[in-house]
Amino acid sequence: MENIKDQLVSIVVPVFNRADYLPATLASLHAQDYRPLQVVLVDNGSTDGSLKVCEDFKDRYSSDDFDVMVATEKRPGAAAARNCGLSLCRAEIVAFFDSDDEMSADFISSMFKVLTSDPRNDVAICRTRLIFPDGMEKVRDFWANATAAHQILAGIITTVSFLAYKSFLYDIGAWNDSVRTWDDYELGVRILMYAHRVEWVEKTFHRIHNHTISITGESFTATLNGILTALQCVGDDIDKYASASDTGKKGLKQMRVALFFRYMLLKGWLLREGNRKDANRVGLLASDIRCGGCCRLVGYLMSFLTAHGIRGAWRIGKAILN
Repeated sequence: MENIKDQLVSIVVPVFNRADYLPATLASLHAQDYRPLQVVLVDNGSTDGSLKVCEDFKDRYSSDDFDVMVATEKRPGAAAARNCGLSLCRAEIVAFFDSDDEMSADFISSMFKVLTSDPRNDVAICRTRLIFPDGMEKVRDFWANATAAHQILAGIITTVSFLAYKSFLYDIGAWNDSVRTWDDYELGVRILMYAHRVEWVEKTFHRIHNHTISITGESFTATLNGILTALQCVGDDIDKYASASDTGKKGLKQMRVALFFRYMLLKGWLLREGNRKDANRVGLLASDIRCGGCCRLVGYLMSFLTAHGIRGAWRIGKAILN
């Protein structure tokens, strides 16, 4: 791709009942030090006045170099709304953001420079910062040159952590709108499966709020069905990748082992929440994944440690995958 001066970049934001948070989010988009921008706001059936907040923002801030579009998507789910927004993007380079977070002012300009630095790049991926209700901050785990197996294990790529070419996203199937929870996790797996070249950006961006009404703030028990759908779709992604490419058995084996580890971590989280019935169900699903006896022992250890409140058990899995 050519690095074109003053090239338009599109930002897609799905919106569902975020009227109290939207003003700060939208202000952070307007504060971007990159122009020209297209902002596509997709209301997903809000009932709290969010749509009016979006329309007021459009009326007040739209300009020649800051084009705001407001759309609606009736199909429920952020992935469906993101696909709607993607279809309305006029730019070839796109970013996605959430309606209750704050984008760093230099995110688009910094990531655009990195993404367009090499014509072989499909995507640029960065670090992000989580903000907790008590004011504590944490930079999400991240390491450069991660593989699809690492994404399956640790969920490195999130909705707000990448800038990509629209054509590449369409080539890999865009957002899977059957995934209602962890849709960015599942998309991230396909990004790392199929990207020709990825630029990893060590700089940390954004203020991502981890509160009780966000998907990431809910318990694993409360979102279990959605999580299982995401994991099942990842299993399907692995099977499709195996039949459609010549990646080699090592990469595929790592993906399947990582998926087994992820199921076992989920089992541990559910046990930690006192949900033994669903934990056993998840364990049975994990048992259907093909992997060796040693990997199974490691997975059981990771589950045990997680169930007993020991954080970071996934790092044991990462050591096995490396």
